[in-house]
Amino acid sequence: MRWFALALAPERYKLIVNHSKKYFVSTEQAKRLEGGVLPLGGDRKSAFKAFKSNLPLVKEIANKVELITHEDQDKAKFTLQNYINHLNQVLKGGKVDSQIQEQVEMEIQEIEAYLEDLDVII
Repeated sequence: MRWFALALAPERYKLIVNHSKKYFVSTEQAKRLEGGVLPLGGDRKSAFKAFKSNLPLVKEIANKVELITHEDQDKAKFTLQNYINHLNQVLKGGKVDSQIQEQVEMEIQEIEAYLEDLDVII
């Protein structure tokens, strides 16, 4: 869940994108197969399910996230904190399906835990 949530963050991360109500990930795996982009699913839940079932993809994204984060930790923290605020605003809007809301809340918790781990490491 952690790597999926972080890969959805904007700006520096943006490894998983939601385009035309479909989730895609840019990956080394897909460069050999689908022109660099791997479709994950039509909604957030199915995208996460496809993501977590592909262990090589999870490892690749985890490595990319770590590289991005450690390239500039201050910018990474700023980006992730803004993303958490954005997700909380979307949830407060009340237009999110209850199943998706539960997943987004877990994603927020994972991003917060990641940020706390960064503070411990420093």
